[in-house]
Amino acid sequence: MIRHADIHCHYLAPSVVRLINGTTHLHGVSFVDLKDRHGVQIDRNGQTRFIAVDRRMTDLSERLRYMDAVGIDLQIACAPMYDFLFDVDRATDGELLRRQNDGVAAMVASSGRFRGLAALPLYDVDKALAELDRALNLGLTGAVAQANIEGLDFDDARFGPFLAEAERRRFVIFVHPSAIHPPSSRLDEFNLSVVVGFTIDTAIAISRVIFGGVLERFPSLNLVFAHAGGMLPYQAGRLDRGFRTYPQARTKITNLPTDYLRRLHFDTLTHSRLALRYLVDMVGSDRVLLGTDYPFFSGMMDEEPMTTLASLELSQEEYELVSAGNALRLTDASGIRTD
Repeated sequence: MIRHADIHCHYLAPSVVRLINGTTHLHGVSFVDLKDRHGVQIDRNGQTRFIAVDRRMTDLSERLRYMDAVGIDLQIACAPMYDFLFDVDRATDGELLRRQNDGVAAMVASSGRFRGLAALPLYDVDKALAELDRALNLGLTGAVAQANIEGLDFDDARFGPFLAEAERRRFVIFVHPSAIHPPSSRLDEFNLSVVVGFTIDTAIAISRVIFGGVLERFPSLNLVFAHAGGMLPYQAGRLDRGFRTYPQARTKITNLPTDYLRRLHFDTLTHSRLALRYLVDMVGSDRVLLGTDYPFFSGMMDEEPMTTLASLELSQEEYELVSAGNALRLTDASGIRTD
């Protein structure tokens, strides 16, 4: 019986690492595996930066040990949303994301403990649709997308065919932040690009989905937003006030923004009982899913997800929805059309 399912967890296929290290001349990206550091080195424009990557990102045995230790019965795994992965994918004509999705599919096939989400080259929607079709036929049960795709949001008309397909085939899209576009030097210090920037990126993405009329055009779309929706759910009143105040906020939607907000889904990753309790009260227990951000070792993952759930003092019915029921429903392969 699956009692706890994690919607927010990352996996990087080992074949992706091998591809990157075999093609560094194309994009200046390489994996570094030293005693004191493990991760990605990016050499571009005369500058070098390093992104630490937890070794557990590619280690299936360690992943299963972790799941047993904390009580996670099922992971719904997706790629980490590093911008450089999509840069390399362009440079290798889609080979990187194909390898990633093949790797996730192999992990899913290896154990009943996993479901998988496809990473797609949404910088080219035609290619993304082709890879989506291939990935769903491999057994993946949804997709993961960046909160902004090279500075564009889901209300941009070019993503219409992808969203229409998501609605038609009834698969979930897990939306995860990445680097804000355009970059802001105000986030350069204190690691604010992750601590604050991610939550802003997600808040903008949700705002564009709501005010841009995405749910008017695709009312049955299933979107799950990482990090409990970033900053946005906690400013719900401001959204409604803006809708009432500014005529331009009413050009593409007819209902209050909070009506659309309650049609979205969110993970539990707030690091705050008060914030998470507010989210459940705001959108309902049928719209919140357990998420840990495994295996990010920077301290930003939820190391004690069972404590998080227990702190909410949910009813048994609410607990079962948040802990696993919502995730199982949204990623049920039997509900997805593969044609």
